[in-house]
Amino acid sequence: MLHGHCYCGEITYTVDDVLGDAILCHCTTCPGMSHSVGSQADKLVVTSPQKPKVYVDTNTTTGKPIYRNFCPTCGSSLFATQDNALYLKTGALDEGKFAKIKAQIHSEDALDGMVKDGVPQIVLFKKKPE
Repeated sequence: MLHGHCYCGEITYTVDDVLGDAILCHCTTCPGMSHSVGSQADKLVVTSPQKPKVYVDTNTTTGKPIYRNFCPTCGSSLFATQDNALYLKTGALDEGKFAKIKAQIHSEDALDGMVKDGVPQIVLFKKKPE
């Protein structure tokens, strides 16, 4: 089980199951929000009385909305959901420092110098038509 919290500590959560190591996303909206570790949305339980605010991001590379959850007090990015996929921000996980980056996605959109050498570049999602 993993545990997470926002910077100010008002929001805490647990995740029952994690699907593996971190994926570094280079899409146009994720780079400033930390690396992610994947799971299923139904595995997450917010354990604090304070619940995160949700920003519905419709300006995504795939065209499908992603629901970005953050602390309304300190603004920490905590996790995002899309369909039943859960993207845990490793910076908000108590155990996040143990995550190893196993792959990169949307590398074609990466800022100069941000693609990590030796880490596979994979395609998980189809881009929306231009």
